[in-house]
Amino acid sequence: MTKLLRQVGRLFVVGLSEETLTREEEELIRTCGFNNFILFSRNVSSGRQVGLLCQALRKCCLSEGLEPPLIMVDEEGGPVQRLRGPCAPLPSARSLGHSNRPEKSVQILAKQTASCLKGLGINFNLVPVLDLATLGEKSFIYERSFGKEPSQVGRLGRIYIRTMAQMGVATCGKHFPGLGEVSLDPHLDLPRAYVSRETLLGRELEPFRQAIAAEVPAIMTSHVIYPALDPEQPATFSRKIVQLLRKGLGFQGLLLSDDLEMGAIAQNYSLTEAAEGAFYVGHDLLLFCHHLEQAAEAVEALAGDLSRGEIPEGRLLEALTRQRQLRAWLDRCGSL
Repeated sequence: MTKLLRQVGRLFVVGLSEETLTREEEELIRTCGFNNFILFSRNVSSGRQVGLLCQALRKCCLSEGLEPPLIMVDEEGGPVQRLRGPCAPLPSARSLGHSNRPEKSVQILAKQTASCLKGLGINFNLVPVLDLATLGEKSFIYERSFGKEPSQVGRLGRIYIRTMAQMGVATCGKHFPGLGEVSLDPHLDLPRAYVSRETLLGRELEPFRQAIAAEVPAIMTSHVIYPALDPEQPATFSRKIVQLLRKGLGFQGLLLSDDLEMGAIAQNYSLTEAAEGAFYVGHDLLLFCHHLEQAAEAVEALAGDLSRGEIPEGRLLEALTRQRQLRAWLDRCGSL
C-alpha cells in the first residue's frame, strides 16, 4: 500500500503554506510521494527566496527517490501575477490583445516570462488563457482573455505556447471547454454556461484546437456545467467533456483539473469525492492549491479505490506515463 500511496501522490499538484518548505510539508512529501507543486504570492518575497524554495523542493523529492518536481505558477500578467517581486510587471492579456502589434507583444512577453521562470527554477506556467471575452466586462475572465474573437485568441495563444516551449518552459491552455459565456466566478460558486452546442464546438473550442496544433503539453478544464454537453456534471467530472477533448480534438497531453478547493467544487462536493471524480473521468493531475493535509486525505482515499479495483489500474498508469513524457521533454530542455 505504501508504494501505491506514493504513486497516487504523484497525481496531485499541491500548494505550500509559506516561503520555505516546512517540516510538516517535507513529511507529507515523504509519506505521499508529492512531486508536483504550485506557487502563489504567499510563497514569494524575492527572487533569491523563490530560487531557494525551488531548490529545496528538488532536493526533498530526489532524496525520497521521486522524479524531479514539476513546479508550476499562474504567471499570466495583469490581475494574475504571483511573482511581482522577482519578475517584471506584466500587462494583462486584454491589453496585449488590443495592442498595436499583439503578436509581437505576446512573443516578447512570453520570452521575458519564460526567462524569469527558468531562472527561478520554475518549469511550468499555467497559461495561456484560451477563454473568449464574449461577455465583455461582465465576465470575470475579461482582463485575462486576449479578446472575444476565436481566431485572435487562438493565434495569440499559439504564439505564447510555442515561444515558451522554445525557452524550455511548459504551458497549459485553460479553461476547457471555455468560459466565454460565463459571468459567475468558479472561485466562488458553480456556474452554468447556457450556450448552444454549436457555439461551444465552433467558437469556444477554436482556441483550444489551435493550442493542440501548437503542441500545448497540458490543458486545464473548468469548474462549469455546460448543459449542451453534459446537463449534470461540470467539466471537472464529465467523461463526455473529457472525451470531447481526447477523441474529438485529439489531445493526448496532460489533463489538469482546476483547483479542487475552489468554491465551485468545495461548496458542492467533498474534496475526496472531487479528487476521485476528476481522476476517474480522465484528469492526470489534480490541483489542491491551499491545504496539503486535505490533499493527503484524498491520496489515501484514491489509493484505496485503486487497491479495491474501483478505479482501473490502467487509469493510474496512463496518468503517470503522460507525466513522464512531459518530464522527459523538460529534461531535454534543461528545465528539470
